[in-house]
Amino acid sequence: MSLEQVDWVGGKPIRTEMDNRLAELETTIAKELKAFYRVGNALAEIRDNRLYKLKGYKSFEEYCVTEWEMHRQHAHRLINASSVVKNLYPIGNKLPENEAQVRPLVKLSPEKQREVWQAVCESDKPVTAEQVQAVVNSGCAVVPENKAKILTPEQMCIADSYLCCRDKERKITSILCDWNERSNNIQHEITTKLLTYSSYRNRINKELWDRLLSVYKDIELVDKALDDIEKKLGEF
Repeated sequence: MSLEQVDWVGGKPIRTEMDNRLAELETTIAKELKAFYRVGNALAEIRDNRLYKLKGYKSFEEYCVTEWEMHRQHAHRLINASSVVKNLYPIGNKLPENEAQVRPLVKLSPEKQREVWQAVCESDKPVTAEQVQAVVNSGCAVVPENKAKILTPEQMCIADSYLCCRDKERKITSILCDWNERSNNIQHEITTKLLTYSSYRNRINKELWDRLLSVYKDIELVDKALDDIEKKLGEF
């Protein structure tokens, strides 16, 4: 069911599983605005799954401003910060206490984020946003050898693959959410235009038929790609 479709009983909309999930996520945001990590995760799920459409909003930005008085840039800072915190979980017992401490790490690679945070945690100085930025500016985070957690090359490869997969998860979730609605729209467009053009086949030039043929070839490529995906998934 697309987000635009709503079932009604007795003049009231039926709450769906997605409605309940949206309510849970919004409760998290309302109760834990200071818990930036959990707020960022909740906002990411609402954005990636387009749950804001359940409340009639056309964009994630409109949803954030109206529901939470939160500018889009700040919402994305929280989302980016939550992603960084996930990457820092294996390091020591300290985690960033606020989004400002994470901000200097956002543009770094996952490996560099861990390296910088390790140096910050091992320092005798208090953990502040300024201290994190100072370590980033130094260009090299040196960790005492007796305290650093050394990973083997194999462990680093596994960690990098894991982080790449986690980074793709949100994008894939958004794509999957779009597939059903977009495929229905494409099917409608093709059927409608094909019937229209076929009725006036003698009036349509070759260029237009070639453009339509190109669309059909693209659909065949997508179908082939789906076959490949099914085959790969079947090998797990």
